[in-house]
Amino acid sequence: MIQIWITVSVFASAVALGYFLVSVFVSSPRIRERALSIVGAYNDVNISIVIPPERLYLMIVLSVALMFMLGMLLAAGNIVGGVILGTVLAVPGLFIPSMGVTYAVNKRMERIHEELPGALDILSSAMSAGLTLNQAISRNLDKIPATIASEFKIIDTECRLGASLVDAMKHWADRVPLMDVRLTAIATELALRRGGDLPGTYRKLSSTIRERAMFQKEVRTLTTEGRMQAVVMTLLPFVILVIMTLVRRSEMLQFLTSSVGIGAICVVVLMQIVAYLWIKKMITINV
Repeated sequence: MIQIWITVSVFASAVALGYFLVSVFVSSPRIRERALSIVGAYNDVNISIVIPPERLYLMIVLSVALMFMLGMLLAAGNIVGGVILGTVLAVPGLFIPSMGVTYAVNKRMERIHEELPGALDILSSAMSAGLTLNQAISRNLDKIPATIASEFKIIDTECRLGASLVDAMKHWADRVPLMDVRLTAIATELALRRGGDLPGTYRKLSSTIRERAMFQKEVRTLTTEGRMQAVVMTLLPFVILVIMTLVRRSEMLQFLTSSVGIGAICVVVLMQIVAYLWIKKMITINV
């Protein structure tokens, strides 16, 4: 009976701690800015494309709390073992939401990268027929593929609200961190400010982007195994830890509560984080 009340107290403390972190995050602009900068630096992409950064932060707090509670449940009343096991399981909880959001952002970036050459061809044809770039964008939104069309729709809306086309293209390059988008924005700015054959420039850009896309696909194919190893090998020790706790609970809890077990767990967590970052660095090739 005492163990049940202690377990409930630990659960309540974890929930209270999570609520406190969320409250502090929402109420303190300085802490919120710092936390969002850390999240953004981890993802290295514009996560606001698919989810508000505040929501991602709350997802991370919730994920950590749930993984900690899972460790407490696996301990089955052993408070010390539950705290240690929950702390260990909370480590992947820090990264799981960010990894999921990063995957969604990268998929969107891939679609934009694939659809951009076709969109440039459509705009080039429209401008060759006598339309301005603004007119070409607004009249061909229904012909451009959906993902890239949503970006051009934002550009069109900004122009209708009074922004210049050059500024709208710059905002697009800032919003979508792709080299091809930046090249398109720069080429558009040069053509509009200095003059030039913008339809011809778009056609050349389209051809260049397609060639780079083919090369990037080859690189991605060659690094697929390494990317899978980074994810699988990072999560595998934590999965084995959960399975072993379920199968041989008493022995594992005894191990986790010993000084040797605590030291081993700390070393494993540190090595897994370093290994993941190392493999990610090795397989990241900027094209």
